[in-house]
Amino acid sequence: MTNKVEPIQLKKYETTTKTNNSNYKKLISGYFSEFLKNSSIHGIQYISGAERTLFERSFWLIVLSISIYSCVALIKSAWSKWDENPIFISFRQTPVNIWEIPFPAVTVCPMYTMNRESNFTFAFRPNLQGNTSWKMGNVSSFCDNRENYFTEYEDANFADSPEWTQFLVQTSPGRDQIFSGCGWIDKEDCEIFSPLLTPWGICFSFNMLKNDDIFTTNAHRSYTYETQNNISTRNWNIETNYPKTDQAVYPWRSSNVQDSLNFLLTNNLSQIECGAKHYYQIFLHHPAELPESDLDSINVQHNHLHEIIIQPGVTFTSDNLKTYSPEKRKCFYASERKLYFYKIYTLNNCRMECLANYTLKLCGCVPHFLPHNKTTTLCAINKYDVGMCLITAKVNMGNLESAIWHNKSKASCNCLPSCNSITYNNRFKTLDVDATVIIISYKDNEFLALERQELFGDINFWASCGGILGLFTGFSVISLAEIIYYLCLKLVYNLGKFVFRKCVKS
Repeated sequence: MTNKVEPIQLKKYETTTKTNNSNYKKLISGYFSEFLKNSSIHGIQYISGAERTLFERSFWLIVLSISIYSCVALIKSAWSKWDENPIFISFRQTPVNIWEIPFPAVTVCPMYTMNRESNFTFAFRPNLQGNTSWKMGNVSSFCDNRENYFTEYEDANFADSPEWTQFLVQTSPGRDQIFSGCGWIDKEDCEIFSPLLTPWGICFSFNMLKNDDIFTTNAHRSYTYETQNNISTRNWNIETNYPKTDQAVYPWRSSNVQDSLNFLLTNNLSQIECGAKHYYQIFLHHPAELPESDLDSINVQHNHLHEIIIQPGVTFTSDNLKTYSPEKRKCFYASERKLYFYKIYTLNNCRMECLANYTLKLCGCVPHFLPHNKTTTLCAINKYDVGMCLITAKVNMGNLESAIWHNKSKASCNCLPSCNSITYNNRFKTLDVDATVIIISYKDNEFLALERQELFGDINFWASCGGILGLFTGFSVISLAEIIYYLCLKLVYNLGKFVFRKCVKS
C-alpha cells in the first residue's frame, strides 16, 4: 500500500489572491470615482470620468491645485495673524467718569534739603565726632553744592538706619517750612501731606498708599518713620478701582473738576541750605507707586501761580482676554504677576524692582530709594565711583528694555504693563503773582479710555478659514460631511459587505 501526497495548488492560490486584490482595487477606484462625481466641492468632478479627455482632466487638476495652494497660503496667513497679533487697543465705547479712578498722588520735593536751624556744622564742625559726623556725611549725599559745605564727609559710608533717617528728617525742611496753606475738598490742613524719603531727600506726598499697602514684608523698611501716611486702603483695588456705591474710600477721588488740590508753598529761602536749586519739583503719579524720575516732574518757580490740569490715560482690558497668555495679550493682571518687594503689580513697580536687582548685581549695592532687604548693602551715593555705577546701571537697564522691545523677546525682568492701568498726564500754565500757588484739577468730568480687545478671536479665525475655502473651492460644512460619509461610513459599509459576500461564497 502506497501513500500519495497531493501537491499544493500554488498556482491556483496565487490566481485567487490576484483576483481578490484586483477586486479590491476596482472597488476602491469605483468608490473614489463616485465621490469625485458626486462631491459638492467645485471643480473636483471634472478630474474624473472616462468621457473627459486627458487635456480636460489635466486643466481642472491644475486649477484645483492652484485653488488649494491659495487656500493653504491664506489660511496660514490668517493663522499667523491669530497667533501673533490677536489683540488690538481702541477707544472704549463709553466715557469714564473721574469718580471711577483715584485722584493722583502728588509729591512735592524742595530742591534744597537742609534746614539752616539744624545745620549747626558751620559753628561746631571741628567738634563733630563719630556718629554725628557719619550722619552728616550721609545727609550730604542729597546736597547739590556739598563741595561748599561737606567736603570732609565725602568718604562717609551710606547706611540704612532708623537713627540716620530720623536725623535726615530733623535736618530737612519740615512741613510747616514748605507749606503755607493746603486745601482738598473738605480738608484744609496740610497734614494731608506726609513725609516720604525719595532720591531727592525728604519730600511730602498727598494721596499715596501707606508703606504697608505698597511693600511686602521682604522689603526692609527701617527708613519709615512715625510721621508717614497712616491711612489704610479702603474700598479700592488696583483692578476694579472703586465700588459703585458712595462709600468712604482711600486713595481719595474727586467727583467733579471743582474738586481740586490747592496748596501754597513758602518763599522763605533764608532758612534753607544745601541746595543750589531754589525751586520745587512736583510729581503726579499713581497712588500705588513712588515718584521715579526727574523727567516726570514739574518744576515750580517761586512767586508764580501754577495751574496743573490732569489728563488721565486709562487702559482697561476686556474680560474675554483672560484666557490668553500674558505674552499674547501683552499685559499682566495683578493676580498673575507677583513681585518680591511690592504687594501691587504695576509696570513701574516691576521696573523699580528689576533696577534694584540689576544695580545690586552690577555695583554690589543699591541706593536707599530702591527696594531692598535687610541684608543688602546700601550705596554711598556721595562717592564718585558709586554714583557713576548707579548711572551706568540705569542707562544699561534702559538700553536692555529697548533691545528687548525691538527684538520682541521676553525680558528677564518679565515686566509688562498692567492690564488695567492709569497714568496721569498733565499740562500746566503759570501766572506771575506774589506767592507760590499750586492748583491741581482734572480737565473734564469725563474722559475717553482705551481698551484691549480681541482683534482676531476663535470665531473670527474659523469664519476667515470658511470664507477662504468657500471662495476658492466652494468647500463648506456639507462638503466636510460628504468626506466623512465617503471615507468612513460608506467605505466601511461597502468593505464589510464585500467581505461578507466573500465569506458566504467560500
